[in-house]
Order: sequence, then C-alpha cells, then structure tokens
Amino acid sequence: LLLDEVWKLSQERGPPKVEIKQQGNRTVITADVGREIGYTGGESGKRKGYPKCSSVRLVVEGREVITAYPVL
Repeated sequence: LLLDEVWKLSQERGPPKVEIKQQGNRTVITADVGREIGYTGGESGKRKGYPKCSSVRLVVEGREVITAYPVL
C-alpha cells in the first residue's frame, strides 16, 4: 500500500514533496508521505540515533520495483 501511495504521489505532484530522477533505465522517486513510515537504519542510522523517516525512496525499472526504503 505504501509503495502504491508513493507511485500515486509521483504521478500527481512535484517538488518539494516528490523528486524524480532518471539513472539510466531506472527511475528514482523520493516522496514525502507526510507521516512516519520507518527509521534510518544501518551504521549511519545508529550514529544519528535512528531518526524517524517520513519519506520513501522507490527505484523502478519500467514497471518493475527494484527497491524501496525509508529516507530522511
């Protein structure tokens, strides 16, 4: 459901809520969904105290989802 919401936002809005970049055949969509959806993880998240995230980065190639994860 969250990825569907991000896709819909990418089709309806632009900056500053949604950023879309092309990287070769891949499209990278970063969208602020306006609510907490996760935490920054890994070593960088640990150093920062695992901050809450309200944006999602979605990477697609054509109609195929490659990855998605929360970002600050």
